Amino acid sequence: MLDTTPDLRFEPIAPNSLNRLSRSQVDHYNSQGYVRPFDVYDDDEIAEIRSYFGKLMSDKGEEGSYGINCYQARLAGIWDIVTEPRILDHVEDIVGPN
Repeated sequence: MLDTTPDLRFEPIAPNSLNRLSRSQVDHYNSQGYVRPFDVYDDDEIAEIRSYFGKLMSDKGEEGSYGINCYQARLAGIWDIVTEPRILDHVEDIVGPN
């Protein structure tokens, strides 16, 4: 019988070159599973993003943040935030260009 169990083993990354992250950040990712902090947005951009999300959550009433779950696939504003090239440059150092 064919084993359909997904392989969920963690494989540390070992990029040949880094564009945004430091070797220390990659080591932290490999040991902890995340990288932080890195600055992408300036203070004015952050204020605009917070205002945008505040309005989205307010419009959802009691559902609040749960009400906007998966909105990145439906709202261009969120899509633009999460696909910002300055963020993707960091992510690319971990997952590669594709």
